[in-house]
Amino acid sequence: MVTKEPIEAALTSHGEWKKRLSNAIGTGISDFDPEALRRDKECDFGKWLHALHPSDTVSENYRKVKSLHASLHTVAAETLQLAVIGKREEARKRLAPGGIYARTYNAFDAALHEWMTKL
Repeated sequence: MVTKEPIEAALTSHGEWKKRLSNAIGTGISDFDPEALRRDKECDFGKWLHALHPSDTVSENYRKVKSLHASLHTVAAETLQLAVIGKREEARKRLAPGGIYARTYNAFDAALHEWMTKL
């Protein structure tokens, strides 16, 4: 069943990734593995999202959030990879306003908020 709580938790947990990525860019190191980060089905929200009953997965909001969630994990993993291999300026640009990470995160955030308004 779709409720607001997992969506609100996703806003918080995925919002924290900008800080983690910024730290990785600043230091060039991270405790997180980019390939593990890429797997969108392994975070708490991804597990919940992919375990929803089929009747809860027919809405446009679900499809949009699912797609953007996968994209966000991909973009975050790519950004983290750049940071830890020494391409920190390239990673920084992705995180900056207008960068691919910022745009993807903003779209994901907006889609989550839109979905919550429909509940």
